Amino acid sequence: MHRQETGRLLELAHRDVLTGVLNRAGFETFLERCLEQNQGAEMALLYIDLDHFKPVNDQHGHPVGDQVLQQFAARIRNAVRPSDTVARLGGDEFAVVLLGVRDLDSAHRVADKVVTLARTPFEIESLSLNVGASVGVAFGIKPGTGWRDFVATADSLLYQAKRSGRGQHASVLH
Repeated sequence: MHRQETGRLLELAHRDVLTGVLNRAGFETFLERCLEQNQGAEMALLYIDLDHFKPVNDQHGHPVGDQVLQQFAARIRNAVRPSDTVARLGGDEFAVVLLGVRDLDSAHRVADKVVTLARTPFEIESLSLNVGASVGVAFGIKPGTGWRDFVATADSLLYQAKRSGRGQHASVLH
């Protein structure tokens, strides 16, 4: 019984309470496991930030903003393969880890889906809310490098996408 409770608490410690996807700690643990299993070469990371999300909270309140985050997480989960992993890293930042990806084009297709999903209005109560998403895409962890550099690359590319006009993705081979 104690072991089950410990396992349940560990699972809760790695889940975002609001959205049900992995939180930052769960995301980092997942990446560590992937590298231990030598899956880094065929891995893509989509680092996602919602565009124009702050005005939703400012104008409609945090409960409405929370519903947007919940709906967005659900949209992403429904759009990716069961083998892919979705995480909310904090605020309106999300990540998707794609495993078994053989080329950057495959990651681009998923990034395009994410941008489209975010662009689709969020219907909450009587509101129709428009946000959007910018995505940084990193592909392939070189042997001997860690996941932190991989995440930093994707994060940097995310801000490149934002500077280029938002609602798009930017990528590079890592």
